[in-house]
Amino acid sequence: MEFNQIVSASLAQPRLNTLLLAGFAALALLLASIGVYGVITYSVMHSTERHANSESLEPRSGWWELSVLVAGRPARNDSVPAG
Repeated sequence: MEFNQIVSASLAQPRLNTLLLAGFAALALLLASIGVYGVITYSVMHSTERHANSESLEPRSGWWELSVLVAGRPARNDSVPAG
């Protein structure tokens, strides 16, 4: 047996272990990135839903300007005590 064959045979098992470890590490990285993407997507979808719902409950933009045009003065807010 030649020296190169002896060295190659002795390194076969560590080389296989390294390749298996690298393959599982790549698979773990892929699964982790898919999971992070899913969590971010879920979070963004629910925050935009909440934002859309809260906007529908708020007064429309420009209501103050409209009240000035119609009544000539800003709309009165009775819920705030006069100071």
